[in-house]
Amino acid sequence: ERRRWLGVHPPSVAERAHQTGYGRRMSEFDPMREAEAEAEALIHGRRFLRSCYRGVVHLDGESAGEIRFIRDPTSGRLLVSCPVALFFAEEVVLFVPDEAEDAMKLLLSAEQIDEGARTDRWMAYHGESPHVRWGECWVDSAKHGPWVFDGDALMEGNTLAEEEGPVLKTLNADRGRLADLVQRVAGIDLESPVAVGADQWGMDVRARFEPVRLEFGEEIGSAAALETWMGSGATE
Repeated sequence: ERRRWLGVHPPSVAERAHQTGYGRRMSEFDPMREAEAEAEALIHGRRFLRSCYRGVVHLDGESAGEIRFIRDPTSGRLLVSCPVALFFAEEVVLFVPDEAEDAMKLLLSAEQIDEGARTDRWMAYHGESPHVRWGECWVDSAKHGPWVFDGDALMEGNTLAEEEGPVLKTLNADRGRLADLVQRVAGIDLESPVAVGADQWGMDVRARFEPVRLEFGEEIGSAAALETWMGSGATE
């Protein structure tokens, strides 16, 4: 049975009305707007998690330091380099990207995995691993601001996964064009950028300390649409 966030419940309609500014009285609250707000919050949560690559992990209530992660392209689960203690903890909570007040808090279930294509992908993002163990983590539930999300809804797969390889190959064949794209979208100058990932919400480009996220303005569903964005939409 999948676990849910301990001691935390989704805010009531009245609470969300107050927290999000949609109205103070139940009579003023629009159920249609409530459904839209929930959908918007889920999209924001998905995009926020995809824009992060690290977090501080707590094992049974004690901080175990920073771990870095990527997303599995198919399942959307987190792939981590981690200490072995992660697999023996009763409760694993990851604060993303750190322990700040506005952090996303993930309640995780972890399983150890062997080295392979997925760990190679992790190293393409982050370089050498600081740990000898690798894990695949399910998000059981997540809390971000007033919202609590079901983990299955948050672990969205990459709808561009089948087209990702050719897209990355094309991008990395012209590093000058890629560097210009990073500068236009993120305002960062990278000397030797390497595109390491692309999904429906953005692109990941390896930098010296951690990847740089290039966010799309809206969801992109094909390599052709991505090419159009790189040529024109990225400037908007």
